[in-house]
Amino acid sequence: SLIASQKSVQLGPLDTEAHYNLANTLKELGRLDEAEVSYKKAIELKPDYAEAHNNLGMTLKELGRLDEAEVSYKQAIILKPDFEAYYNLGNVLLILRRLNEAETSYRKVIILKPDYSEAYYYLGIILQDFGRLEEAEASYRKAIKLKPNYVEAHRDLTLMKKFDAQDEQYSKMKELYLDKNISEEQRCHINFGLAKACEDLGDFKQAFAHYCEGNELRKKVLNYNINQDVEMFRKIKSNYPQIVQKSLKPDKLTNNTMPIFIVGMPRSGTTLVEQIISSHSQVTGAGELNFASQFGKAISTGITEKNNESLLDFRSKYLDKLKNVGEAVIIDVGEGRDIHPRNKQIVANRLVRNALHKDYGIEIACQSPRYQSMEIKGNKMIITLGDVGQGLYCFDVREPVGFAICGKDKKFVWAQAKLLGKNQVEVWAEGIENPIAARYAWADNPVCNLYRKDGSVTLPVTPFRTDDFPMITKGQ
Repeated sequence: SLIASQKSVQLGPLDTEAHYNLANTLKELGRLDEAEVSYKKAIELKPDYAEAHNNLGMTLKELGRLDEAEVSYKQAIILKPDFEAYYNLGNVLLILRRLNEAETSYRKVIILKPDYSEAYYYLGIILQDFGRLEEAEASYRKAIKLKPNYVEAHRDLTLMKKFDAQDEQYSKMKELYLDKNISEEQRCHINFGLAKACEDLGDFKQAFAHYCEGNELRKKVLNYNINQDVEMFRKIKSNYPQIVQKSLKPDKLTNNTMPIFIVGMPRSGTTLVEQIISSHSQVTGAGELNFASQFGKAISTGITEKNNESLLDFRSKYLDKLKNVGEAVIIDVGEGRDIHPRNKQIVANRLVRNALHKDYGIEIACQSPRYQSMEIKGNKMIITLGDVGQGLYCFDVREPVGFAICGKDKKFVWAQAKLLGKNQVEVWAEGIENPIAARYAWADNPVCNLYRKDGSVTLPVTPFRTDDFPMITKGQ
C-alpha cells in the first residue's frame, strides 16, 4: 500500500487525493513526521479539505503538539462541522485540562451523533472531575447502554456507586467476564470492576481473586517479566563497587539545586517522609522521578564505562532536569485516615498541568500558591503568596479558613483572616497582641479553603509556616 501510494504521488504530484492517501498510509505505519508533510501538501493543494485538517490534527496529537492539533481540528470544524472533528477537539482539550471547552465539544458530538458512546464516556470523566457526580453517573450509564461491552465505562462507573446483589451492571460485568471473545485488556478492566463490586457485596475473597487476575493481565498487556528486573538488579549489584570507586567530590557540583533522596521499600512510609520534608518553603516534593534510570541506567548496568566523565555527565543531566520539576498539592483530595487519595484522577490532572507547562511550554495554570513573605503590622500579620494566577479565592465561605498564629509563647491559636487584593492575606487572633509566626493548613488532615483561581481551574494553596521553630521530630 505504501509503495502504491508513493507511486501515485510520483505520477500525480498535484493530485490532492494522492498526497492524502499517502499521508494516511504513513500515519498507519507510525511514520508521523512524514505523514504530517503529506497532509500539509494535500491542504496546500486544497485548503478547504476538512478531512485532511482533521487527520493532520490526529497526527499532531500523536506527536504531542497539542496546541497545533487544536488549530487543525478547529479548522476542520469550520469547513465541515461533523461529530468526528468535535470529538477529536474534545480529546485534546481534555488533555489540556480545558474542561469547560472539552465539555462543550463532547456535547456538540452528542447533538450531531446521539449514539456515540465514546462522547458520553469522556463527558462522564469531565463531569466527575467537576464534582457533578449524578450527571457523570448518568453519562457513564448512557455510554454502557449504547455499548454494553464498554469495559472502561463499566470500570469507571463501579467507582461511583455501591453495589447490591441485584445490580444489573454486576450481572453484565460477570457476563462480559465469561465472554471468551473479549481482549485481555478488556478482561483486565472487567476484573478491576468486578473486584470493586465484590468488595461492596462483602465477598472479599472473590474481590481479591479479581484483583490478582486483573494485575496479572495488566502485566501481560504491558509485557512485564520479573526476570528482567532480577537481571537488572544483578547487574547493578555487580557494578556498584566500581561506581563507588569513581564517585565524584562535592566540588565538582556546578548546579545550585540540591536533591534529597528518600529511599525505602514500597508502603514503608516514603511518601509521608517526602510530604513532611517538602512542607518546608525551600523544598519541592517531586514524587517518584525516572531521571536516575533515564540517565544512569547505562552506567549502573555496565553498558557505559564507569569513569569521572560519565558520572559527571550523569550528574549534570540529572540536576538540569530537576529545574523542570513541579509538584501537585492535593490536600483537598486526600482521605482523613489514608495518605493515599482514592481520587487519583485529580492528582493526575494536576501533575499533567505541570508537565504540559514545563515540558511542552503550554501557558497553563499549574503551580499552587506558595508562601513568599510576611509583614507584622500591630496585632496583625500580612502574608504574601506567590504563584496566585488571577488571584486568591476562598472556597465555600467568604473568608480564608485554616490559619493559626502565635505570640512569643509559641502557642498557636486559630486565627481570623481576610483577603487583601490579589495575593495577600491579613491574619489576626483575639488575645495575640504581638504575633510572631503564622501557619496555614498545618495539620495531618487540615480544614482549609484557600485556592488560586484561573477561570474554571482552582489549585489549593501549599501548606506553610512562617517560623523555624524546632519540630517534635528534631533529634530523632
